[in-house]
Amino acid sequence: MERTCQKDCGLEPGRQVVVGVSGGADSLALADCLAVLGYPVLVAHFNHCLRKESSHDQAFVQAYARSRGLVFKSASGDVAAFAGEHGLSIEEAARQMRYAFLFQIAREQAAQALAVGHTADDQVETVLMHLLRGAGLDGLKGMTQRGFLECFDPDIPLVRPLLGVWRAETETWCRSHGLDYRVDATNADTAYARNRLRHEIIPMLEDYNPQARAHIHRLAHHLAGDQRLLVGLSEEAYRTCLQSQGEGYLVFDRKRLVTLDPALGARVLRLAAFKLVKDLRDFDADAVDRALIAVLQAPDGWQTDLPGGLRLQVTTGQICLMTWEADLPEQDWPQIEEGISLEIRQPEKVALENGWWLLVDAVNLEVSCTMPFDHVDRNQAWIDADSLPGGLVIRRAMPGQRFTPLGMTAGSQKLSDFWVNVHLPQRARAGWPVVFSGKDVVWLPGFRLAHAFRITAMTKTIFHLRLIQHPE
Repeated sequence: MERTCQKDCGLEPGRQVVVGVSGGADSLALADCLAVLGYPVLVAHFNHCLRKESSHDQAFVQAYARSRGLVFKSASGDVAAFAGEHGLSIEEAARQMRYAFLFQIAREQAAQALAVGHTADDQVETVLMHLLRGAGLDGLKGMTQRGFLECFDPDIPLVRPLLGVWRAETETWCRSHGLDYRVDATNADTAYARNRLRHEIIPMLEDYNPQARAHIHRLAHHLAGDQRLLVGLSEEAYRTCLQSQGEGYLVFDRKRLVTLDPALGARVLRLAAFKLVKDLRDFDADAVDRALIAVLQAPDGWQTDLPGGLRLQVTTGQICLMTWEADLPEQDWPQIEEGISLEIRQPEKVALENGWWLLVDAVNLEVSCTMPFDHVDRNQAWIDADSLPGGLVIRRAMPGQRFTPLGMTAGSQKLSDFWVNVHLPQRARAGWPVVFSGKDVVWLPGFRLAHAFRITAMTKTIFHLRLIQHPE
């Protein structure tokens, strides 16, 4: 334990450690063991107010701290209300409120670290949960003995000294040191996914191989080493590809990024995502992989949204990852000057600002014919020419302009509300080019077609519009 604390967790003797203590055997044994080893321990307890026994747990932990002469801090919160307010599961809401409190105490006390009582059993359960969710190496390595939860605090580490200790050993420690411990009745409730793993899945695996838990724990240990190697390679590639950065955005050299091995390129994008959004617990690695594949063949101006409120955008020679709210200092959005109204004929190429062009072609169809319409590329639109009330023009929208986006079969919405919903930066909205026919919005280039002008089975003539940057 002493070796684990000092070498693997990096704890310095004589400096205070805040220990999150629930009252269970694991966290109680951790606090007691650290105190025995001579670390100045502050016992911190968060009451989730989810069970009628919660207040008894808090009193129990306080009594333990007093009996050992340890400093005690506590707080409580309505986890159920917090979960409902923020659209979170009870487990995630409890986690967020608990860690927010624990790190607050660690900051106030200038502690060297926050220690929690995750054991080898918790590691096995975590790895299996990640495996069943389809995680890659990042998830299968499990928890680390020392790391940072930057969304809570970027400077104070979270350490897990018991990650190589089995739960049965913590119970033995408590018994041998005269410590009672609390047993949370909800730990037996198999309505929770982790409890089903603990009480149903893992025992089944041990029927197949009695060493199943040990093997899974060893796997996580080995993968953690591989992960450290890959993180180093990813950070080196990240530094090589990064061109510029600012508040809410990172710009990469497109040629360098797309010539990386796809697996390394995906890791660079994931690393970038975590630099922009500190807590991406639900970040979909598959979405990053799909985005990287798309980037390899994407035209200038292509963009797509990623989980976590992020957007990936391709410009000439660059790939930009940004938050939805970010404003790029030299963003070359398609824009049109105020007071300009350009008629669109076909075939034609209409020049916009910042090197953008609108290309127009007409396609005549027989009623029974079909075409491979691209509904993924938001910089293309296929319009039923016969449904237009007049000719096409491109200009700025007027204040109060309304729009019926594709899929809205009745009513309309303000264009200003639509811009907010798609997270178009504020300073790009006024000059954004909009395709009109008469007074009707037909297409918002880069975003959405109007519902009334969609292709139907009765369509005979199609206008194909493309927004492109720097055409050959």
